[in-house]
Amino acid sequence: MERNLKHGRLYEELIEEVVLYVVRVLKRGSDLKPLLEQLEDPLPYVGMKPNDLVLEDQSNAFKVKQWDRAYEKWDKQQEQCKENIMKLYGILFGQCTAAMQSEIKSQIEYEEKSAKSDALWLLITI
Repeated sequence: MERNLKHGRLYEELIEEVVLYVVRVLKRGSDLKPLLEQLEDPLPYVGMKPNDLVLEDQSNAFKVKQWDRAYEKWDKQQEQCKENIMKLYGILFGQCTAAMQSEIKSQIEYEEKSAKSDALWLLITI
């Protein structure tokens, strides 16, 4: 079902354009697809968190170093995604007309959500 935005633009068209933009411009921008396309938190989909080391591997220096590297890689991916979510909030808000921005700002939770750059809330509100 198509959703019309209040200023006449189709919501689906806006999302398609934003997906193309963030994939092209943001580092690991494709990680934001679950947020944009399914309105889901993308963090659970980003990278694979390494399993905790089993007791017998904790004394193996090679296995510990390997685990540390895997964890560091996963952590960096998570941080990049969080940064991209904040950037996405600005991108989305910037695509809104002045009237739409005023309507968003009139929402009770605007101050809190804006301070957190909550892109999921913004997408739902739009």
